[in-house]
Amino acid sequence: MDAYDAAIRAACKQLRMPGLAQQYASVVREAEDQSLGYRPFLAAVLAQELEARHTRQVAKFLRDARFPVLKTLDEFDFSLRPELPRMTCLSLVDGAWIPAHKNCLILGGSGTGKSHLATALGYAAVQAGHRVRFTAASALAQDLAAAQGEHRLSARLKMW
Repeated sequence: MDAYDAAIRAACKQLRMPGLAQQYASVVREAEDQSLGYRPFLAAVLAQELEARHTRQVAKFLRDARFPVLKTLDEFDFSLRPELPRMTCLSLVDGAWIPAHKNCLILGGSGTGKSHLATALGYAAVQAGHRVRFTAASALAQDLAAAQGEHRLSARLKMW
C-alpha cells in the first residue's frame, strides 16, 4: 500500500464511505484499463459508493422489518387462489400507494397467503427504499392494548 492508498482509505473512513474504501482499487484498475478521464472515473467511484450504500440500507431495512420468512410475489402461486385478483396484487408491488399514504389491508382465512403477500409487498417496498415493519394483526392489537394500559397509547400509535 502506497501513500495514496493510505490517504484514500483514511479519507473514506472519515467521510464514512466504506463501499468506496472496499472497491476503489478495482475501480482504479478498470479506469486505467479503459483510459478514463477524471470525470468518468469520479462518476464510477460515486456510483460504486451509492450502490454499496443502497445494498447496506436494504439489508438493514430487511432486518428491521422482522419478516418471519422472506418471500417475493414471484414465488406466490396464484393458481392456488384463483379468486385473488392477480393484477391488483401485482400493481401493488410498484409501491405507488406508499407515498400517497394509502393503506393496504390483506384479509382472509387461515392459509390463504396473507403473510406471503404482505411479506412480498414489504420486500418490494424495502427495495424501493421504504422502511417496513411486519406484524400480525393479533400482535398489533396486543401491543396497542398494552400501551393503553401503560397510558402510552398516543405515543405508540405515532410509532406505528
